[in-house]
Amino acid sequence: MDYLPIFVDLKDRSCLVVGGGDIAARKAGLLRRAQATVTLVSPDVSATTQALIDSGEVKWLNTVFSSELLEGNTLVIAATDN
Repeated sequence: MDYLPIFVDLKDRSCLVVGGGDIAARKAGLLRRAQATVTLVSPDVSATTQALIDSGEVKWLNTVFSSELLEGNTLVIAATDN
């Protein structure tokens, strides 16, 4: 199996995206389309990701990931090559 289909009601639920590049921006955009409340965690962000932050679409934590950030999130997506 190449993909894991998943259907989750994310409306008004907190989701975390770990990463700040263009892939993270795409994942954050998909989560926003599902009406999730999205937080990105990364010490650096791409221009695409910065645009989402500047527009208020997502919240940005300018730090490295730590397991404490998992608490309270319905879904967490790792979108980094680290």
